[in-house]
Amino acid sequence: MNKSETENVTIDENTSAVKTSDKLTIIVKEGITYEYYYNNELNKYGPFFILKSEKQGDETITERFYFEHGKIIRHLNNSDEKQPLCDAMYAPEDDEHYQSRIYYSLFYNAIALQATEINKLVEKNDILANKISTDIENGLYKKGDCQSHSEGEGYSATEEYLDKNNNRIYYSSEDEGEGGGSSSEEYYLEGKLILSIRSESYYPMGECDDVLYYSWNDYEKEIETYYDNGTIIREYTTYANGDITEITNY
Repeated sequence: MNKSETENVTIDENTSAVKTSDKLTIIVKEGITYEYYYNNELNKYGPFFILKSEKQGDETITERFYFEHGKIIRHLNNSDEKQPLCDAMYAPEDDEHYQSRIYYSLFYNAIALQATEINKLVEKNDILANKISTDIENGLYKKGDCQSHSEGEGYSATEEYLDKNNNRIYYSSEDEGEGGGSSSEEYYLEGKLILSIRSESYYPMGECDDVLYYSWNDYEKEIETYYDNGTIIREYTTYANGDITEITNY
């Protein structure tokens, strides 16, 4: 996006957004406006500056937040007075920073969901996957290769179902170990992948000085990937707390 280009998006009935190359403006009907300014050299985890404005009667109350690579470095109230800083995780300043990530995702999700043909394919694949699950429960498919293995704190297992032509119709896997684990389900139609669902819970081993890296990069997430004739068309990534889902079209 060039600096002169502007994108306008309706996120929901109460929220709209305007995006330029280095600024995202969120307008909430309740009278709150957020302006997020981005520069990766100043803050690689989100906006380096947040201007929050709130209508209170005839007055507009503003707050200004300045960040350097995720850490609050300055906070000014409506009177331009410096406020005490708290850079601990889950502090109010951190909430403002995290909120920016939610709105950033919602903006791009709204754009992704404008692809109506992909929306139809996603809905179709969901219906097919649900039918496959029901048919497996009803014993309509035969089992293929199924394995399990455990050693120490580690465990792994796979399960496969085949259609009448011996094409894979469903496959699942589970892998658990000391540092976390993952599980996945895959659904097929005539041997071609239509949907995969993967859950990951991996945690960094050892210490790291960059605490913000760990607070900004989630290690628990679920990834739903949709395919058309075996080719990926859309991916949903939902993070552990459920506040953020990122949608990507391909």
